[in-house]
Amino acid sequence: MSNKQHNPIDWLSNQFYELLEQYSEGNFDRSTFNELMLATTYAARDMYKDRIEAEIIKQCAEKSTSEASKYAEGYKEGYKRALDYMSDTIKNKIEIKENDSNIFRTTGTTSTTFLCTKFISDQSQGATLPRCIECGKPSYQHPIISNTI
Repeated sequence: MSNKQHNPIDWLSNQFYELLEQYSEGNFDRSTFNELMLATTYAARDMYKDRIEAEIIKQCAEKSTSEASKYAEGYKEGYKRALDYMSDTIKNKIEIKENDSNIFRTTGTTSTTFLCTKFISDQSQGATLPRCIECGKPSYQHPIISNTI
């Protein structure tokens, strides 16, 4: 099909030309000519409406696809962040577990750092973080520095 066949106005113009030509040759009377012209006009109008509806559907589909793509990208990014968070958490737990004595030495011999590992829930007092049993700090596995000489 050529592009003109898809355009309702060009199609209508061609149909009118053919109808006028057939009427001029005496193939039908004036009443039939008027009926055919009216029917052709309605057909062109329906073609135009179908074309507009198809364009609206196309635009809606493109917008929907774009929004779905944005949602998928956001979900993918959130999933990646969750995986990163979990792998960091696991890595930190492994590092703490590998250091069984929980003793870290600084470059000099003046201090030793211990990590608190005993925590209790403090939700009864409205706190969101657990607190250390020994020192009461509300931070998870915070260092306790003690001087060693």
